[in-house]
Amino acid sequence: MAPSHHKPRLSQVCDNWRNLIISTPVLWRRLDLTGFSDVKFPLQSFQRLNDTNQLFTCVNELNLSGWSGANAEKIIEIVANSSNFDLEMLCVRNCRNISCKFLDTVIRRCPNIKDLDISAITVCEIEQTLFFRFSHASRGLFFLSFLF
Repeated sequence: MAPSHHKPRLSQVCDNWRNLIISTPVLWRRLDLTGFSDVKFPLQSFQRLNDTNQLFTCVNELNLSGWSGANAEKIIEIVANSSNFDLEMLCVRNCRNISCKFLDTVIRRCPNIKDLDISAITVCEIEQTLFFRFSHASRGLFFLSFLF
């Protein structure tokens, strides 16, 4: 299967390929947006694509490495609002300005997360109880990677 950052390019080959890619949610199980600039990322188009085609109903791996906390949170909300959202892996390595609100959103919206990579993030605030809440809110968290 093509890496997720190639899917938009593949969708531009011809109308048949585009229709196949935007009508097959299982192709979007792994969503890796690290190759995109979060500042220039077309959030409205992303939302519209999901609303029209329910593309992200099967996403269970999401990589937002290098994004800002605010934009990463928007993507998580869009994907989480999909009906079958069952995120098992989230990578926000090197994300900037992660807030407790962002991590609370992850706790609230991703109860089945098993692998969370928050290594090398910059944090705008931190609560002592945050990781305690994480360990108790997520039913199956197996891997928690963090280095500040």
